Amino acid sequence: MADMGNELMDHRSVKQKSGTFPQTQSAAGSFAAKPRGIAAACRAAGFTAVFMVLCVMLAACGGERGHRGPGGGPRGAAGAGEEIYPLTAADMQTEASADAAHIDLSSCMEPLRIKAGGEYILSGSISHCIFIEAQDQLVHLYLDGCSIRSGSGPGLNVMSADKVVITLLPGTENTIRDSQNYHNYDLYEAAVSAPCDLTINGEGSLFVYGFYKDAIRSSDILKLHGGTYFVQAKRDGLRGTDGLVLSPDSLTVETERNGLVTAKEQKRGKGIMDVRGGEIRVTSGKYAVSCSSDLYLRTDEFMCISVYGDYSVAGRTFDLRERREEAS
Repeated sequence: MADMGNELMDHRSVKQKSGTFPQTQSAAGSFAAKPRGIAAACRAAGFTAVFMVLCVMLAACGGERGHRGPGGGPRGAAGAGEEIYPLTAADMQTEASADAAHIDLSSCMEPLRIKAGGEYILSGSISHCIFIEAQDQLVHLYLDGCSIRSGSGPGLNVMSADKVVITLLPGTENTIRDSQNYHNYDLYEAAVSAPCDLTINGEGSLFVYGFYKDAIRSSDILKLHGGTYFVQAKRDGLRGTDGLVLSPDSLTVETERNGLVTAKEQKRGKGIMDVRGGEIRVTSGKYAVSCSSDLYLRTDEFMCISVYGDYSVAGRTFDLRERREEAS
């Protein structure tokens, strides 16, 4: 995929036939075709014993790790209606209280620093980063048609907080973009960066451009609930280290590396990706989905186009869409 630079990539997506999921493919063909190629080579050479050993090894490895798409793992985990990372009251809060502080970003001639928990309604434009330093407090931002275009480093950088919620107010268009210049900001590496749980909800739209590396990144659990999103990134699109939950109205991701990412490995209940609903399109230069644990698919509208393959799943893949149809 060509270098994005400061130019936007073409909007590309592949429409999937109704009731089906994309199949895992790569430049060398589908992953499922590789064992057949090994088998043919072994039989042609007369190495029957070697072929049998390889089959046993592939079967043993397949139960632990692998690049597996929908239906590639055993069933029996969470049910179709069971949520892996449940939405909390804060995750679903979309209306600001009468005590919310109003901030006109157009009046900010330097980086904005939010140093206390609470509710903040942001509007206008700013050409600097917004920092959140709220220690162990909850910060709720309501975006009311704002544009955050950082001239240096991230666009929105959470340095400390217990949790951050961003609400896209109905009918609004909001933009967050970082800079290619990350001098003194190398630890953050994303247009929207948070070391805590991060939830984005609402009925508006959000455009996020990660010109340096990632677009949206949380070191804990990242959730999208409602809203319309367009995300472009030099590296990864959405990255929830401990987990990723997706139930947007619409999500378009275009990246030069991976589209949707979890990264926490070998810890129970961590690194799970739960794609619950919405219309999702991912175009990526590596994998559309890179999941360090189990992947749950519950939406019919999941479309991918990628270079290495649509799915890289270290755990198991559960196609719960099929269970939902059987139960209806």
